[in-house]
Amino acid sequence: MEPKDEKKVKKNCNSRTSYRLLEMFKLVRQEDKKIEWIVNNIWNKLLEKWNMPPNRSKCDTTKKNCLSDKGGSLHIEGSIGMHKHAICLV
Repeated sequence: MEPKDEKKVKKNCNSRTSYRLLEMFKLVRQEDKKIEWIVNNIWNKLLEKWNMPPNRSKCDTTKKNCLSDKGGSLHIEGSIGMHKHAICLV
């Protein structure tokens, strides 16, 4: 494999791994349940970080933004991709 291809492979792998890890942590936070591969001292540090005032404030703000006055949710998906924009325009 050529060095430039190896860089692309590593970048892609890191990107996908990072995204997957973020999704797993998101699920762990939502369920508030430690999973077996997280070591206890790391789990305690994560809980400390997640419960710090700036993080709690950001979380509360995000929750408010996702709730409507009627009880449903307003925006939970983020921005839509170019493909969906193209479909909407057609």
